[in-house]
Amino acid sequence: MNPKEIAQHVLLEHGISELPVRVANLCDEFGITIKVANSLRMKEYMGLAMVVDKKPYIIIETSYCIESQKFTAAHELGHLLLGHVGSWKDASGIQRPSETCIEPDANAFAEELTMPECVLMSCGITTVRQIKKLCRILPEDSKRTAERVRQRLKSGDPFTPTEQWIVRQFADYIQQHTAKSVYRKERAVCATNS
Repeated sequence: MNPKEIAQHVLLEHGISELPVRVANLCDEFGITIKVANSLRMKEYMGLAMVVDKKPYIIIETSYCIESQKFTAAHELGHLLLGHVGSWKDASGIQRPSETCIEPDANAFAEELTMPECVLMSCGITTVRQIKKLCRILPEDSKRTAERVRQRLKSGDPFTPTEQWIVRQFADYIQQHTAKSVYRKERAVCATNS
C-alpha cells in the first residue's frame, strides 16, 4: 500500500468521520506518546519520530503554531506507521528516519490523513482558504491538496472503493459542510455582524 492508502485505512479503522482530524487523539489510540520540546533542543527539526525501549514517541517543536504542530504530528505518525523509524541511527544512538526518499511519503500520509481528498471533493472544497478553514491546516501545507482536488474534479476520476467507504463514513459531515452550506453560514454571520 502507498502512504495515501495507509492514511485512508487509518481514517476508516479509527472511525474518523469529521474534520479537523484530531491527530493527538489518534496517536493516543495507537499508543504513541507525544512530547513537546523547545527550539533550543530541536534545532533544525519541527518534529521527530522515534522508538525508545520499544515505545513509540513523537516529539513536536513548540515554537510553531498549533496548525503547524498538528501537521507535523501527522507527518511523524506517518513515519512510524510507514516503518521509516529505525532506518538509521544518529551519533547518540537514537533511531531516526532517513531524510532522503521517505520525507515525501510521510508528507503524502499526513496530507491524506488531515485533508482527505475524497471528503474535500464531496464537500466541493477546492481552495487553500477553504481547506485551511475546514481542516485547520496552514496554507503552505494545503496547496498540493487543493491542486490535486481541482485536478481530480476536472478529470472526473472516480473514487476508489476505499474512498467510497470514507465518503459514506463522513456522510453526515459532508452534508453539513458542502461549499454552498459553508458559504451560506459565512453570509449569515456577516449579515448578523453588519
